[in-house]
Amino acid sequence: MTLSESRFFVRTGNRLTIHPVVAGSLAGKVVLIPVEDIKPNSFNPNMMPKQTYETMLQDMGCRGIDSINPVEVRPVEGCPHYELVDGQSRWAAARELGWRLIRAEIRLLSLEDAKAECYRKNRLRGHIDPFKEAALFRSEIESGLSYRDVAGKFEVSRGYVYESLRLLTGLHPDIVRRAQELSTRVDTGLTRTHLEVLASIKDRAQQRILFEKMVGAIRSGKPLMTSRELEVEKRKLTHATEPIDVSPGLLFQENVWPAEPQRDNGFGSSSFPGNCSAMVCRQSLYRYTKPNEIVLDPMAGSGTMVDVANALARRCIALDINPVRYRTDIIRADARELPLGDASVDFVFLHPPYWNLHRYSDPPLEGDLSAMRYDKFLAACNEVLCETFRVLRPGRFTVALSGDIRKELRLYDIPSELSLLGRRVGLQLYDKIVKPIVRERSNSIRSQILASRCNFHLIKFETLLVFRKPSELHQCELRFTGIIKRLSFQSRVRPVA
Repeated sequence: MTLSESRFFVRTGNRLTIHPVVAGSLAGKVVLIPVEDIKPNSFNPNMMPKQTYETMLQDMGCRGIDSINPVEVRPVEGCPHYELVDGQSRWAAARELGWRLIRAEIRLLSLEDAKAECYRKNRLRGHIDPFKEAALFRSEIESGLSYRDVAGKFEVSRGYVYESLRLLTGLHPDIVRRAQELSTRVDTGLTRTHLEVLASIKDRAQQRILFEKMVGAIRSGKPLMTSRELEVEKRKLTHATEPIDVSPGLLFQENVWPAEPQRDNGFGSSSFPGNCSAMVCRQSLYRYTKPNEIVLDPMAGSGTMVDVANALARRCIALDINPVRYRTDIIRADARELPLGDASVDFVFLHPPYWNLHRYSDPPLEGDLSAMRYDKFLAACNEVLCETFRVLRPGRFTVALSGDIRKELRLYDIPSELSLLGRRVGLQLYDKIVKPIVRERSNSIRSQILASRCNFHLIKFETLLVFRKPSELHQCELRFTGIIKRLSFQSRVRPVA
């Protein structure tokens, strides 16, 4: 229809508007509508780079109003204007060119149908902003739709919806902002697949490293990595196990370590109750530290880790709630309140008491984990892990050596408790190792008779839990997270009868 058919318009002040009665009869037809009577929608996922938009703007300016495909609009009940369904970039260009009218097809669509139609049209063109798309899916889910409903409405798979939402929650906010800025300026070649690979990397510092490589390629005019090349780069980052500075032949390769045939009295004291094996300390330092790095042992006992660290040229900070009298290199301190700065050590070795299997102070000292009830013991372990998280440098490792115990026929799975606590405070469980026990109470005749009568197995192994601290979190976030996790845990702990 042309402007000469003015019977379709009514004047409101200085504005032309299609008569509301006529709008229904014009459904599906192309008419000329005043540009100012059309408003953009809030659900458009369109992404058009600035260069592409400027080319379209120039073309529209040269060829005129009849040169473009009509935009699609829908009447909004109770409103004097029309809402765009499709063609937001063309409408914006028309406004910028100063056009009074624009060709438009009137669609009698509900809001929900308009959302689906707008998404479908832009997806067919390949002009989808992945972040706007994710925001659209999230708004639908927040309105009460299920993943299945959203997938059906927009004709995508449920997995596609899930991956889209992960872009909003899994990516570093700075990556989201910069990716959107780049996409609006130039045709970057940065696809949704690139962003999904980035979002699948849990460590946000590693995300930024990989993103900077991609930005560097964009700025230099080089082609971006393919999705397969990106996956290779991701594996290089996420599977880095630095540092190892010894021959692989010195390292145990399987997660069931051999039994130590005889304790070496040159490291710590074999007579100290619950003394740690020098083999465990040596293997841990070989794998997770380099010479001159700082090692922390906040429950040093007889000093096995100190001696092994000195022999391997590592600098060890040894603390204990009740230091043995014959060691001057172990400092009295509570592992729940470490006298160290944030992110100040390269490796932490934890060998906490196996609850009250051995008592390490008499009379009991404040902070002695072996003198606490089981619920208090777990709460104290949580505090120790919070402090470990705080003092450990990003990207570095903590090894916790622990074992099960049995009291009055009940099994206490301490390693599993520590594994859960470590993850709650923000550490990542990186590895788990089993080590046979050579000398323990389970060897006694009484234990063997009791196990036979009550039908349970004798405990013959200890467990090493290897935790890794994520590579980058702000220190204020670390402290806040630790406090929240600690309070949350204490509110859930139940006393043992």
